[in-house]
Amino acid sequence: MLNKQISISKIQLDILNPRHDASLDTQEKIIKHLIDKENIKNLAKDIAVNGLSPIDTLAVIEDESNTGKYIVVEGNRRICALTLLNRPQKHKPTKDFFAKLQENGTLIPQKVRCTVFENREAADIWIERRHSGEQEGKGTTQWDAEQKSRFNIRRGKADKNALATSLLVYGQQQGYLPENLENKILTTVTRYVSNPYFRNTIGLRSKSSSPEILIDVEVTEFDRVIKIFLQDALENQKVTSRHDVKKIGSYARSLIENEEAPKKRLKNAIALMEQATNDEMTQSTSSSSKSQKPNRAPRDSAHPNKRTKLIPQSFTAQIPNATLRRAYGELKSISVDEQTLGSTLVFRVFLELLYERYHFKMQGNHTEMDTNRRIGKISAIIEQDEKLTKLEKNALAALKRIQSQGHLLSPKTLGANAHGGYYPTANDLKIEWDNIAEIIRYMLNKIAEE
Repeated sequence: MLNKQISISKIQLDILNPRHDASLDTQEKIIKHLIDKENIKNLAKDIAVNGLSPIDTLAVIEDESNTGKYIVVEGNRRICALTLLNRPQKHKPTKDFFAKLQENGTLIPQKVRCTVFENREAADIWIERRHSGEQEGKGTTQWDAEQKSRFNIRRGKADKNALATSLLVYGQQQGYLPENLENKILTTVTRYVSNPYFRNTIGLRSKSSSPEILIDVEVTEFDRVIKIFLQDALENQKVTSRHDVKKIGSYARSLIENEEAPKKRLKNAIALMEQATNDEMTQSTSSSSKSQKPNRAPRDSAHPNKRTKLIPQSFTAQIPNATLRRAYGELKSISVDEQTLGSTLVFRVFLELLYERYHFKMQGNHTEMDTNRRIGKISAIIEQDEKLTKLEKNALAALKRIQSQGHLLSPKTLGANAHGGYYPTANDLKIEWDNIAEIIRYMLNKIAEE
């Protein structure tokens, strides 16, 4: 076998591919089937925006009946999407859809990296590894629910198991749960903490999709009730994954009646531990020690004068675009108090990427225009949404003010920052983030929608 770059125009779809039966004996029939049954449009849209995955190689064999051509034996969906992105006219019913993606996509390749196998038999062993399940460890293993949650948490993406995963980590660090839990009670804990009444009963202020453990009760009281709950879940009698809303409510009331639930509420919520990274979660489920204790000090306050980061840790949003996600990750990790100018520069990159990505999502094009004008365009689009909340409307008004000359986040001021012509204060930056945070969340969530 050998690896080489091959023009997409030289690669044919495989008539013998297991995704369809042998009656589909022409390229046109296969394309129609893949579009109708295999979500090719969504794949093509993703490729147009993010490019082809650099961690996947296509597998091809030479087409003995057509000199200079190849047959794709692994990657039919990708080749179908790439073929239509390069030649939309190949399927007339979807020609306009793919032509629009072709016009606006900047990462659509004309050549792809392929592994060329001598024959089908030589490729079959690796195709089987990829598509036939775990095969006792030889094949591709799918992530379980807890592993998927760790990945989403690391990306700053909302996940239904996020809070439950963090509580399990916390329980292990405190010694309330065994070190090697093996995902035994994640579903159960998720079911319970998804119930607002139960969360309120034990003092949780976090949303179930947030990895942050925010409480509005004394830590000692929370520790007492969470220990009882987690151990009840592990015993699988009082607390099980089969319980419905009625039984969850009954269990919560029993905690109150038995004086196990916290009584006194704090005026301001506190955070028990930093958002766990994927590595930290992996370590905690395999080698955590009972002597390990989470940082009990409150995390960055929501108040701009008290937090050290530009973005409060409580801020979460879905960010599917890799470039935008990297900028967001850096912005969330930098200490704006210590690296104010650096934070400003990354803030500028993040905002400009966000404006462009949102505009592309809503309009389907990458029309070149200055940032001030783009802010005006996207503000007009957002205003048309009749479901905007009051907080989002206020943040939208703040976004419009950015167009004003001299505003801290105006393109002109941010440009002056980059050239050393203006040096903002950390608190000013944090205040401006807070002013537009809800509309930033709104745009990020819109970008993430299918």
